[in-house]
Formats: sequence, C-alpha cells, structure tokens
Amino acid sequence: MPTACLLQNVKAWLIGELTAAVAADGTLSEEQLKEFQVAREKGLAELLKARLQPWVDGDKQKFIEEAQAEMAGLLIEPFGIEILQCVGYVYQHKANMLLGLHHSHLKLPGHIASLRQQGHTFLRRVRAQVAVAKAAEFTERYERERQSANNSSLNEEGFPLFINSLWAVSVLDIESTLRHVVTLVVVDESVPKDVRAARAKGIAVLGKIFQEA
Repeated sequence: MPTACLLQNVKAWLIGELTAAVAADGTLSEEQLKEFQVAREKGLAELLKARLQPWVDGDKQKFIEEAQAEMAGLLIEPFGIEILQCVGYVYQHKANMLLGLHHSHLKLPGHIASLRQQGHTFLRRVRAQVAVAKAAEFTERYERERQSANNSSLNEEGFPLFINSLWAVSVLDIESTLRHVVTLVVVDESVPKDVRAARAKGIAVLGKIFQEA
C-alpha cells in the first residue's frame, strides 16, 4: 500500500463522503444512510487489513516505517493533527479492548478498556453538545446584531465557534465508525485466531504512533 494511503482514504471516507451525504439535505432515506454507513465501514476495514499485512507477516520494521511516513504526510494536511489524534486513540484503545476480551483468559483487561472507552465517549458527547450550544447561541446573537454598522468582530468570533462545533460532532461519527471498523478487522473469523491477534496488536501500535503526532 502506498505511503499515506490509509489515512488519505480515512479522510475521503469519513470527511469527504460524509459531507456529500449531509449535503443531500435529508434526501437520503434511513435505509440509504444505513447502506452508506455499512459501505464506509467495509471499505475502511479492507484498507486497514491491507495496511496491517506487513505486521501480520512479521515485517514489523516496514510496518512502523510506513506508519511514521503516514503520520508525517498527514501532519501537513488541514486538520491533520486532529485526525491523527482521533484515529490513533480509537485504534489503540479499541484494539487493546478486543485483545483483552478475546485473547486473554480472564478478559479483565478488555472490560477495563471498555469502561474507559465509555467514559471517553461520554466526554466527547458532552463537548459536542457544549460546542453546538455555543454556536447556536452565537447565531441568535448574530441575527440580533447583524444590522449594526460594524459586525466584523462578530464574524471573526463566529468562525472558530462553527468550526469547533462541526469538528466536535464529526469526531463522534468518526470514532464510532472506526470502532466498528476495528471490530470487523479483529473479529474476522475468516482468518485464524493468531492472525486476528496479530492484527489487534498491529492496530494498537499504529494507534500509538499516530498519537505521537
């Protein structure tokens, strides 16, 4: 797989395609949205499997070098650091959770990781609600004051609020999608158990590298 291919496709599937779906402005049925989501998850799962193959084959050095190159390539992209942190967190924690649930005798590490994930998701939702509320409050104030002679300061204040709210909501969708993707890759009964375990370990390493950004 070419360098930076995986994360570039993550951007295409999770941001570009999602934007197109939102732009449909309600014209997609619930069934079509479900089909779209399943296609996103399956497409990303296949990309992730291919990305993990060097690790599964034992070529860990190549795997790590490619991951570091991906990270460096995405750092110069818009929202690159934010995407790396988001994707890296989900990869590392979801992979460790599945390793603990499916590849340990007591399964306790998996349950602990699951509780941490629930807490993280709760905080993400709270932040998204706060960001959206601030953007809505600003919109109301802007509508009241837009007739004034000088509202340039309002424009400057509003832009980061809307960007923040858009990103906070997008993160919820991205993280939810990637958790499903990691599950598809790690709980894949078409391959032997040792391959599934290797994939989970590789995903955790990939997540750790991305978070170093």
